[in-house]
Amino acid sequence: LNSKKLLTMSEFTNSSTASTGDSSKDDSKLSLTEQARLAKIQEAVLRARLLREKKDTSSHKFWDTQPVARDALQDDVSKQLEAATIKDEKKTTGYIKEQTVEEIRKEPYPLPAGFEWCVLDVNNEEQLDMMYNLLNRNYVEDDDNMFRFDYSRDFLKWAVCPPGYKVDLHLAVRAQKTGKLFGVITAIPQAMIVDGVKVEMVEINFLCVHKKLRSKRLAPVLIKEITRRVNLTGVFSAVYTAGVVLPGSIGCARYYHRSIQFKKLVEVGFTRVPNNQTMATAVKLNRVPAQPITKGFRAMEERDVVGAHKLLMDYLVSFKVYPALTVDEFRHWILPKDKVVNSYVSTSADGTVENLCSFYHLPSSCVKHPTHSHIYAAYSYYNVATTVPLKQLMNDCLGQAKAEGQDVFNALNVMENDKFLHDLRFGMGDGNLNYYLYNWHSPDVQPEEIGLVLL
Repeated sequence: LNSKKLLTMSEFTNSSTASTGDSSKDDSKLSLTEQARLAKIQEAVLRARLLREKKDTSSHKFWDTQPVARDALQDDVSKQLEAATIKDEKKTTGYIKEQTVEEIRKEPYPLPAGFEWCVLDVNNEEQLDMMYNLLNRNYVEDDDNMFRFDYSRDFLKWAVCPPGYKVDLHLAVRAQKTGKLFGVITAIPQAMIVDGVKVEMVEINFLCVHKKLRSKRLAPVLIKEITRRVNLTGVFSAVYTAGVVLPGSIGCARYYHRSIQFKKLVEVGFTRVPNNQTMATAVKLNRVPAQPITKGFRAMEERDVVGAHKLLMDYLVSFKVYPALTVDEFRHWILPKDKVVNSYVSTSADGTVENLCSFYHLPSSCVKHPTHSHIYAAYSYYNVATTVPLKQLMNDCLGQAKAEGQDVFNALNVMENDKFLHDLRFGMGDGNLNYYLYNWHSPDVQPEEIGLVLL
């Protein structure tokens, strides 16, 4: 049901803690070749997990009726792994199913007795609280039910109200008698560039069904109804991510984690002290800079928006999948908002934006811990370095994340993030994040060909 997977470092902690079986080696002393070898070993172990978690595609009865690519998911898991790592040059870009607004069903899909459709206006505090409470108690958890995403109310408003959003696409299901919320799904407009072609799409997010109703198969109905409503606006494709493997995947990325408050992360069970280190040593190895070293590094301001937008868009054209952000959309997503998103720039003497880094805030509640209520996590967003190494820029960003009270810094291995992940002591997480396109056929892409980060 969930649109993404909460990842922890329970198997692979940061690079100072990961082990190939020889605990006598301190990873901080490994050569770049050895670090690359270690990363490949870690990836092989995760691939073995995928084999254990093989799912019969015949169980995807709902997806078999939807316009999504079929060959990304196969009964033979070895072929599935191959499809995730080898480009399929035979695929073509375009709609899987051609449609017109006139062909779209005009009536809402029926719901189980006692429930009704409604829309959520998150600018109404009561309705925002309803959405927050549903997600807070029923949304993404880790496999051991130790951590659960805890999107703040301000974050939710930011996430679902970009320029051009439609309240009708903040869809929910409630009980007719009590008005209690039992399901939600959202769609926001976002034009995408896919393999050089601009496509009007929506981003699907926050698919969540109350735990008590999951036997009612409400999720497919939510997907069908949001699809119907989006189609009636003249948009017929969508992009979304999920931790689970479903038909329609175009690529797979992996989260990496950089401990900031290492001791706390050990206490809550997010990571562990490596066998060859003491707590004090591990804490020391995970220090981040107190002050940035990039000249002129500062928080982004309104005066930087146009220049930073150009910098980012000029950078994203090198990737096969990325958002076609307008200046207004860029302003919405990147301009700093307290406890929601942070962004930093450095400029030339004439004010030209030369470097940009950013992260968003997504804490997780510690479900059963007696002392700590939350893990505060920063998620790498969009980063561009033109006058300094990306590693240096992101090291400065780590320092700012600590100053903002974050316990861990998470990053996908998309775009050029591999340039800093190992050197800055990020460790591989214990799961994948799959990228999906609905009703759009695209060649498979590698993580380094993806220029998109979804919330």
